[in-house]
Amino acid sequence: SVPAGKYAEQYLKDHQLYDDVKPHLVFAKDVRQVLNYVEKGNAQEGFVYKTDLYNQKKKTDKVKEIEQVKLSKPITYKAGATSEKKLAKEWMKFLKSDKAKKILKEYQFSA
Repeated sequence: SVPAGKYAEQYLKDHQLYDDVKPHLVFAKDVRQVLNYVEKGNAQEGFVYKTDLYNQKKKTDKVKEIEQVKLSKPITYKAGATSEKKLAKEWMKFLKSDKAKKILKEYQFSA
């Protein structure tokens, strides 16, 4: 029911894999729990965001990235100001800056 699970389900359905793997699926409350299951050996594989493979900008060595899947609809994060206040405008301007893009890339986001 969480976004990552919906992306994983859509990927599996798009590739006609969902019905085959459905009996073996283990659901988790969020991607951190999925990552924990895989790290501890309680699950063989898991769908997580690439950004969750990193902690303090360092990639975990407990989990191997086996494939970066191509989704039919890419994951995007959108921003918008809900006020006309000066600080909101400054924040939106900052998010478009090279500095913000550099920070996002350091945390494995595409920007």
